[in-house]
Amino acid sequence: MSTYKNAADLCGFLPDDLILFHGKRGKAVLLPPSEVPVADTHGHLHCLRELTSSAALARAALAGVGMLVDPIDPVEDIPFGIYSASTVDAWRARTLDEAHALLEYAKQKGLVLPYFSHAHIRGYEQPAYNHLLDSFRIIAGVHPYGAAQFDASARERLMQLLDLPYCVGIGEIGLDFGPYNKVDPNDQIRALEFQLRLAHERNLPVELHIRDAQDDNTAAAHVQAVQLLSSIGVPPRGCVLHCFTSTPQVMKPFVEMGCTIAFGGVSTFASAPYVRQAIQVCPLNQMVTETDAPYMAPVPMRGHACEIAHVVFTAASLVATKCAVSFDSKEVTCIPPNEPYAVSSISQSEVYGALWNNAYELFMKEI
Repeated sequence: MSTYKNAADLCGFLPDDLILFHGKRGKAVLLPPSEVPVADTHGHLHCLRELTSSAALARAALAGVGMLVDPIDPVEDIPFGIYSASTVDAWRARTLDEAHALLEYAKQKGLVLPYFSHAHIRGYEQPAYNHLLDSFRIIAGVHPYGAAQFDASARERLMQLLDLPYCVGIGEIGLDFGPYNKVDPNDQIRALEFQLRLAHERNLPVELHIRDAQDDNTAAAHVQAVQLLSSIGVPPRGCVLHCFTSTPQVMKPFVEMGCTIAFGGVSTFASAPYVRQAIQVCPLNQMVTETDAPYMAPVPMRGHACEIAHVVFTAASLVATKCAVSFDSKEVTCIPPNEPYAVSSISQSEVYGALWNNAYELFMKEI
C-alpha cells in the first residue's frame, strides 16, 4: 500500500458518505447503540466475498467489534491458500498491518472507534483504539466436510496450527447430516472423536458444527453429538455449539452439559421464531454472538454478504429478545422480538456485558 487513500480505494473500505452500512436500496443503516464492544466468536475472515480481510477487520473495529475468532481448516481452506501454520502466519501479519493503515486513514477522515462509556467488562480498557486488532484469534479444526480427508498430513497441519500462539481452540468440528455433505457419517464421527480427545489433551475449547438432515424431526446429528460429548466428555475449557438454528428442545441437552450456545444472523430472521425462543431460555452465562461470515447476514443487512461488523446487529437483536423489549427504533432497523415472551428483569447492559465476558472466558482469558 503506497498511501492510506489508495489502500481504501483498492479494497472498498469506506463508502463516499463515510457511513459503514447501507441497506439493499442504498439507504444508510446506523449502528445499534451499545455500552460495550461486541465479540464475533466465529467469522471466516479469510474467505470473505466482497471485502479484503484487512478492510473487513478495520470496518468491524469501527462498528464496535472488540474480538474476533476465525476458524481455520487444514483441509477445506486449502483452496483459499490459508491452511497451514506458515500461510496463516503470513496472512494474519499482512492483514493486521493493512488494517492498522486503514484505521489511520479512517481517523484522518474523521472516523474513530466507538468509545464505550460503560466498558467495565473483562480485558477491556479505555481508550482502546486498536482493541480488535489486538484481539484477533484463530481456532483450527477439520470440518465434517473434510472428514474423509483427515489423513496424517492433515493431522500434522492441524497440530502445527494449534501450536501458533494466537490459536485458542479447536473448530469448527462436528457432524453434518445435511444436504450439502456427502461424507460418510462414520468418517465424520471418527474425525470428531479424534478432535474432541485432542481438545482434552491440549486443554482447549471446541466449536461444534452440527447440522441435521432436512426434515429430520429426530435431530439425529445433535443426538449423536450429545452421545459423543457424554462419552468423551465436554472439554474442560469449554464447548460452543456454533451457529445454533434449532429449537429450545434440541438446545436443552447441550446447555445441561455446560455447553455455550452461539447465535448468529438466523436469530434475526422473521422465519426463525424458534431460535429466539431458544435465546429466551438459554442461560445468560452460556450464550455468545457470532457471524459465520460470509454467510447468513442478519437483519437489516440481508441481501449483502455477511461481514464481521454485522455481529453488532445480531447482538442488538439478541439483547432485545433476551430482555423482552422492542428494538424497532426509526434510527436502527432490526427485527423486533414480536413473539409473546415473558417479561424479563434482565437489563440490556447485563446481556451485552455477559455476551462479551462469556466470549472472553472462552477465547481470551489466558492470552
